[in-house]
Amino acid sequence: MENDDEGQPLLGYERRKSTLNKAQLAIILLAKLADATAYMQVYPYVNQMVEELNIARNKAAIGYVSGLVLSSISVGEIFTQFMWGSLSDRIGRKPVLLFGLSGYVLGTLLFGTSKSFQQMLLARLSMGALGPNITMIYSILSDITDESNRAKVMPLNEVTWQIGAFLGSFIGGMLSHPAERYPKLFGNIALLRAWVRGEHYVMQLVLTKCF
Repeated sequence: MENDDEGQPLLGYERRKSTLNKAQLAIILLAKLADATAYMQVYPYVNQMVEELNIARNKAAIGYVSGLVLSSISVGEIFTQFMWGSLSDRIGRKPVLLFGLSGYVLGTLLFGTSKSFQQMLLARLSMGALGPNITMIYSILSDITDESNRAKVMPLNEVTWQIGAFLGSFIGGMLSHPAERYPKLFGNIALLRAWVRGEHYVMQLVLTKCF
C-alpha cells in the first residue's frame, strides 16, 4: 500500500490553551448557586404552606395545588427565555443577569408573604418570567470559554446547581416556623412570633437570597 506522505501535516496540530478568568467564573457560578437555592427551598414546606393557608378543598387536593404552584415557575420560564436571550445579545449579558437576580429576590419575597393561592402562583410565575439566568449563565459560560476548556467548565454549572439544590432544600426544611421550632433562638423576636401562616416562611426565603 502506497504511503501518501503529502496528505500528512508537516507539523502536528496542538490545541492552543486559553486563559480562563477564574474570578469571572466564580461570580457566574455564585449566581447559579443563588438561583438553585432559591428555586429549591420551597419544596420541603410547600405542602404545609398550602394546608395552613386553607387553599386546598381537602387534604387529598394538597398535592394537586402544590404541583400547580411549583410548576408555574417553569411556565414563566418557557415563555420568556427566548426574549431574554435576544435582549442580552443587544444590551449585554451583565444587565440581564443582574435583572434576573433581582427578579428572583422579588419573587421569593412575594412567595414568602403569600396568603392565597393566587399570590403563591403569581410569585412563582414572576420568578420564572423575570428569571433569565438559566439561559444567561449558559450563554456567559460559552462566551468566556473555548474548545480548550469548555468541557471542564460546563460540568461546574451542573455541580453548582446540585449544591444549591441541597442547600435550598436544607434551608427550607430547617427554617420553616423558626419561632416555633427554635424558641430559644428565635422565640424572643417579636416579629417572628407575630408572623402568621404563610409569613412563617419569609425567614428562609430571605436567608437564601442573602446567601
